[in-house]
Order: sequence, then structure tokens, then C-alpha cells
Amino acid sequence: MARPARPPWKNKIAELEKIANQWLKSYPNAGWRENVEVLLVAIAVAMGVRTFFLQPFKIPTARCSPRFTGWNMKATTRVLDF
Repeated sequence: MARPARPPWKNKIAELEKIANQWLKSYPNAGWRENVEVLLVAIAVAMGVRTFFLQPFKIPTARCSPRFTGWNMKATTRVLDF
């Protein structure tokens, strides 16, 4: 029983793979490099989110809490005269 002929695109893929293996070398310790890169990106994203969106702080007493909201009652209820 004869084997069916290989499609021409499979021959091209095999040829490209052979050339790639000849010219492109794998990085040493690629797994460690990938993990370090992912860790650094995760730290950078976490710091960016914390800095610009979720900056947590503790208000020491309830008396100080109106100052941390950013609103001042005198400035918001004052009527401006033109």
C-alpha cells in the first residue's frame, strides 16, 4: 500500500523549520527570563495603579477626616458677588 503524497505546504514548513533551527538559537535560561519579566511588569503595573488610583492612607482621628476629603464647607457654601 502506497503512502499518500505529502502536501507541498508541509514540505515548505519542514524546510522553514530546518532553516530556523540552523539560524535562530534559543536563549539560555529563557524560563527564568520570562518569569523575571512578568514579575517586573506586574510590579510596575501595581505601583502605577496604587500611585494614581488607590493611594491608601489612614486617618488618625475622626476629627481630621473632613480635611482629607478635599472639600471645604466655607469654600463650597460661599456666595460669590459680581
